[in-house]
This record gives sequence, C-alpha cells and structure tokens, in this order.
Amino acid sequence: MEENSLKKHDIKIYGLIRVRNEELIIRDTLEHLNEFCTGGIFVFDDYSEDGTAEICKNFPGVIKVIENKEWDLNRERAEYENRAAILNEAKKIAKPWDWFVYLDADERVEFDWSKIYGLPPGVIAIRMKLFDFYITPQDADKPYYERTKIGPEYRKIIIAFKNLPTLEYKYMDQREVFLGTDGIILEEGYVKHYGKAISVEEWEKTCEYYSKYFPKYSGKWEKRKGKAIHNNISDFGNPLISWEERELKGIDLLEIEKKLPNNLNTETKKLKILLSTHHLLEYAGTEIYTYTLAEFLKNEDHEVYVYSKYIGAMKELFDEMEVPVVEHLEALQNEDFDIAIVNHNINAIEVRKIFPELPLIVLVHGINPFLEQPVPFDINVSLFLALSKEIKRHLLDSGINKEKIVLYPNIINHTRFEEQREINPEPQNILVISNKLDAGTKSVIVNSCARLNLNLKILGSKTTAVSTMELPDYINWADIVITLGRGAIESMMCGRIPLILDYQGGDGLVTPENFEDLAEYNFSGRKHRIKYDEESLMQEIMKYKPENGKILKSKAIEKYSVAIHGESLINLIKVVLANNFHRSIPKQNKQLVDFIFEVVNNTRFFTNKSDKLFFSKLMDEEFLRESINKSEEMIEDNKIEEAQNLLNEILVVHPEHVDVLNNLAVTYILQDQIQKAENILNKILQLDPQNEIAAGNLKFINNQIQVSNNEN
Repeated sequence: MEENSLKKHDIKIYGLIRVRNEELIIRDTLEHLNEFCTGGIFVFDDYSEDGTAEICKNFPGVIKVIENKEWDLNRERAEYENRAAILNEAKKIAKPWDWFVYLDADERVEFDWSKIYGLPPGVIAIRMKLFDFYITPQDADKPYYERTKIGPEYRKIIIAFKNLPTLEYKYMDQREVFLGTDGIILEEGYVKHYGKAISVEEWEKTCEYYSKYFPKYSGKWEKRKGKAIHNNISDFGNPLISWEERELKGIDLLEIEKKLPNNLNTETKKLKILLSTHHLLEYAGTEIYTYTLAEFLKNEDHEVYVYSKYIGAMKELFDEMEVPVVEHLEALQNEDFDIAIVNHNINAIEVRKIFPELPLIVLVHGINPFLEQPVPFDINVSLFLALSKEIKRHLLDSGINKEKIVLYPNIINHTRFEEQREINPEPQNILVISNKLDAGTKSVIVNSCARLNLNLKILGSKTTAVSTMELPDYINWADIVITLGRGAIESMMCGRIPLILDYQGGDGLVTPENFEDLAEYNFSGRKHRIKYDEESLMQEIMKYKPENGKILKSKAIEKYSVAIHGESLINLIKVVLANNFHRSIPKQNKQLVDFIFEVVNNTRFFTNKSDKLFFSKLMDEEFLRESINKSEEMIEDNKIEEAQNLLNEILVVHPEHVDVLNNLAVTYILQDQIQKAENILNKILQLDPQNEIAAGNLKFINNQIQVSNNEN
C-alpha cells in the first residue's frame, strides 16, 4: 500500500509500556493509553511482585504482556533491554506506516492524536515536553491526579515515533528511542509525569530504587529521602508553577543541568579494586580477560592490584601498564580495597580468608573445569558474573540464588582487535588459535586445508605462543579463524569469520543467523559438539561468505566491547557497595575457609621443583602421551593407586582430557568404586557423546550390576 494513499483507519497507533509493581495506578495508565492507541497496547512487566501483570493481562486493550521472570541487578542495562523487547514484539504486527507511543506507567499525555493521520510522510517522530508534578502541603492527602503544582523544568523526549526499520534501544539507561535515520521531528505536546507525586510512600520507594540501583544518580536521590512534600520549591530549586503556566514559565532542564555541580549528577569516587585469578601463565582466556579488565579499570583511573599464585608470561603486560601483580595475597592484607573481582574458586577462598568482609564478585568462565565451579558453601559472594547463558544455567543448577547471578559479557578491547584489511572473496588463509588442540583434530585441519589448497598457520601453547598484542596481526592475516570462546570474539571484531572447533568438537562457521545461539554457549563448541572429519570440515569451510565478516564484526563489538560494557561493571560494583551486601560469613563456614586455605598453602609449599617441571612438561603433547601410556602400564601391573595419582596430576593441566578420564574411570572400576567410575564416564559422554570407550565401560558397569542383581 502506498503511504500517500492511506486513510485514517489504515494507520494504527500502538502503546508500549514497561511496568513494575504499578498496581496502584496501572489501570488508570492503560485506560489513558486506550483512548488513543487504536492498534492496542504491549506491556513489559519487569518482575512485578504485586498484581500488576494480572491487571494488564485482563485489560481489554492489551495485546500482549511479556513477563520478565528474573530481576536484573544491572538496572541500566535492564532499562534499555526491556524497552527493546517490547518494541521488537510490537514491530512483529505493526505496518511500516503505523506509529508507536512509549510511556512509563506514571505518565499521561496531552496531545491531539488526530494529527497523526494527517502528518506529512517526512515526519518520523513527535518530541514532547515532560513536566514533573509534585506533592505540596495543600494536596498531600489527595489522589495523584488531583495534584496542581509542577516544576517549571521540562525534559524534551521523543514520545511517539513511526515504525521505522532503524528503531533501536541499545544504550545503557536509554529512555528515548534511537531513530537511526533522518526525518522531521515534530515538537508538540506535553507529558504529565506523576513519578514524584503518586504518594509519600511511593516517593520513598523511588528514592530507594535510584539510590540502590543507579549509582550515578544515587547522591541526589539519597538527599531527597524524607522530602516528598515540597514547599513550593522543585528539586532543582525553582518555584513551582501551575500546569497552565507551563509554556510561559517552562525551563529546559538541559540548561539547568549544565550549571549544576558535577557531584549532584555523577558519582566521582575512584575505586581500589583487587583482581585475582588462579594463574597468569600463558596468553589464554581467563588471563587475557583479567588483563582486559585491569586495563579498562586503570584507564578509568581506578586503583588496581592483581593477585595470582602462578605467574608467567602475562606479568610483563601488567608491568607495562603499572598494575602491581603479587604472588602472595598476604602482601596486600593491609590494603584498603573497596571490592575484589575474582576468577576461580580457590582464589575466592583465599580472598575471603585474607579479607573476611570485603565485597566479593566472582567471574565464571566455564561449566566443566574444577576451578570454575562455585564454592559449595556460603562465603558471602555479592554477585556471580556469568559469561554466557549456559554458565548462568549451570550456576542455578549448582544452587546459586538467581538474584546473585548477572549475565556479563566476555569483554574484549575492540580498539586493539580491529579490522586491518578486508577478507578475501574466497577463503585463502586459515588461522588456528588453540592451547589444547589434540593430534586428531589437528590432523583433520591440516589435511583439509591442504586438500583445499589453503594457507594454514597454527598458534597456541603447543605450537607458537603469541601475546595478546601480536595476536590481532595474525588474525587479520586470516579469512577464517578456527578457535573457541574468546578467540572467536576477537576474530569477529577483526572482521574475520570464526569456525568453532577444537579438541571437544565444534559448532562450525559462525553466521549472523547462528550468532546468538552460539553466543549462548560462549562459542565453546558445546552447542552441537560436531566431530568433523576431512570431508565435513572441507564442506564447512566452503560455506564461507565474506559479507558476513562486517555483520559479525558489528554484532561482536556491540555485545562484547569493553568500551561499551565496562561502565556497566562499575555500576554493578557501586550497586554492591551501596547495598552493603558484604557481611561476616557463618562461623562454621569460616572454619571451612581456614581449613581449605591451609590445605592449599601446605600443598603448594611441598610442591618441589620437579613437580613444577612435570606440570610444565605436560603442555608438551609427546610427554603428555607418554604419561598417559605410563598410567596404562601401571594399571596393567595392578599399581592402581600410583596410576590414580599420575592421572589426577595430568588432570590438573588437562581437566577435560577424555583419555585420561577414561583411564581414571577404569581404576575406580577395578577398585569396585562404581559410583565414582559412573560419574567420570558420564562426564566424558557429556564432553564427547560419541566416545565409544566411555560408552563401553558404562555398558560394562551396567551389565555387572545386572548380573549382581540377578544373583541376589
């Protein structure tokens, strides 16, 4: 249908509203929207704990209610994500010529909506003046809609907007929609904002909400507590006016805020932060994540210290940016930190031992390695940051309170990992980035590239170790990068196309279509766990589409750039500090912390140089295979305990090596410790569902149990 031939009944207006615990006013709001929303109303209920959602569901004009089942502590992110969700839902049925009106539950509009149907095609939005109503001594006992006084200050906000394909909510704490295109914005209409005028009780709730969850506003909202009733003066120090005086005496709030002292609008306190990770030995995921985080915090002028017991090649990078790295946490015990951000369970125990009441945030990067498992008793972790939805589910399954889990991305410095040249129209250069590549998978990759006449380079601790500073140049050489996790994100930021594959199998080429699905598993290869042979890998490589490079680059930057998401971490830290989440842990748990701390320290103390050499040598594939063969010889010679000790030592370095796990399961079978064997075999099949040895051993156990049951 041509837009210039549209009639009034062809154009629909859809109402969009995000609500939480609005039971007192939501029916009024919906009735107000229903007066002019000819297409209907879409509601996002943000984890209401009262009857708000049910009222919305039963209201005749409401088309759909999206119910958020979890409370996101990162409110700045939630604000824009919730608005994006409701907009995207409405766009599913709206036509290109239809309009949206976005309101909060405590807002009412004065505008002649009949004008919508006669607007020129070039008009894409309507920006209105929003005024705050206040409670005064004269109307304190009246309902909110009978308030008579407003502040003269107004905000100009786009309230109505056309259904453009470029509409977006994508910025932290974003209220006004991003139009994404040029056009005429009509300046007309008014919004009555009753957020400060519902009641004295609701005023206090609002003050508490912004004090807790929006650190950048917390200073001014703390000062407003207990001051719901206004004696003819607004929060900005101006005399209140009547609604009828709004045009004559109105003042643009932007001009007022420019003149306010910075400390009324922003939180300027710089933080002293302890970062901790189990090891800084090589250029790998957790180490690089810690470095990226430290670099961001340092650039924001926060004071950063790093503790790691095992320090290697990475230390030089921290030295260059003058961030102290210590291998004895006790050396920092007199430092007055604001918070600790910790990778790995052992480090969380150590930090809690040395700093009994320090607020603690734990980063979780995976679901299988032992070090990534949450401490199985309460050590008062303020927040767990899960790097993917898969990890969040794992934490929930581990018994962590959902209100303590926040999704937080695998942050990358996209100014370092940036595109230096466009990728080739057809794949020519293949780069492999892996610290754990097994011989079988390596052989498949090498032979596939040779058969396709492709250039191949392999990076990693087993081949060529490359620092994070050098890595972008290697990535930019490639068209396709075979890797996992962080390497995949870095590659996309450089405009390259990742192929998710490593020793556990993989998920193939990342595309714009499967990006979100694979991101849910942190590009780990665990989504499909495909075991590629030469033929299937060649077919996957030939699915290469160069145009996907730019699309994936944009998606990766938006989802993972530390420049975009770093500030949200600072806000989360400030939320933790503002809510005083830290407290002393229970006495029995403190005893457990003390005990584990001593066990770990004593174990480290008695680890001699030969042990360290052994663990280092295990990174060599030939030595690793010799050690596995040695364990098998021990099993054949009935030296079961020696074999178990050796296998467990190998698992420290290679926690998911299926051959090692299979041998360990055999030792438990031979000792009739069937449950332990079953647990290990099930873990192997989770890592590698097609593993015939594990399946055979599990079948053997089940047959033995069946025979035993029959005999009994």
